Parts: sequence; C-alpha cells; structure tokens
Amino acid sequence: MNLKFRHKILLAAAGVVVLAFALFTFYNDYLQRKTINQNLESSVGQAGQLTASSVQNWLSGRILVLENLTQNVAFQGVNSDLRGLVSQSALVSTFQFTYVGDSKGAFTQRPNVDMPAGYDPRQRPGG
Repeated sequence: MNLKFRHKILLAAAGVVVLAFALFTFYNDYLQRKTINQNLESSVGQAGQLTASSVQNWLSGRILVLENLTQNVAFQGVNSDLRGLVSQSALVSTFQFTYVGDSKGAFTQRPNVDMPAGYDPRQRPGG
C-alpha cells in the first residue's frame, strides 16, 4: 500500500490528535481521582471533628448537671433532702439512675431500688 505524501501527513496528524486526546483523558482521570480523594479525606476529617465535638458537648452537658448536683449538696449540706435533690427534673431527664453516697455509708438513689444486704457505697465492687 503506497500512500501519497498528503495522506501520510493527514494520518500522522490524526495520530497526534488521537494521542493528544488519549493523554488528555488519562491526565483528566488522574486529576479527578486526586480531587475526589482529597475531597473524601476532607469530608471524613470534618465528620470526625464534628463527631468528636458532639461527644464533647454531650459529655460536658452531663458533667455540668452533675457539678450542679454536687454544688447543691455542698450548699444544702448532707443532712438535706437528698431524695429531692436526686429527683430534680434536670437529673431525671438526663440520667436513668442518679445516686449519692456519703462518708457515713448512707445511700440515696433515684429510682429507689433495694440494694443487697450489707451494701456500702464507700466500697467498690471487688475491692
């Protein structure tokens, strides 16, 4: 097959164009993969930060409620109505169980559950 010179030039130009499109396609694919990977890493990082912040806020709220209870007990004294203190609506809506044990071994909790005979809130289980 003997091609004329202009056909050879046309064929070479077409080859260059096809090669350019192929290289452009691969380069564009590389850039898209890189961008998608960066966006995915950023999204996962933001989700992690948001989750950590949510957990921190959740725990901080509960810690503040408990600090309020300790301040109430300290202000009113251990001889005050502890059952009323542990039954406050903020504690009832936040915690399933609320309890206070004092240094004399008295134990007040909400809801009221019978503890085993000889239970001492000053002792840890297994200790």
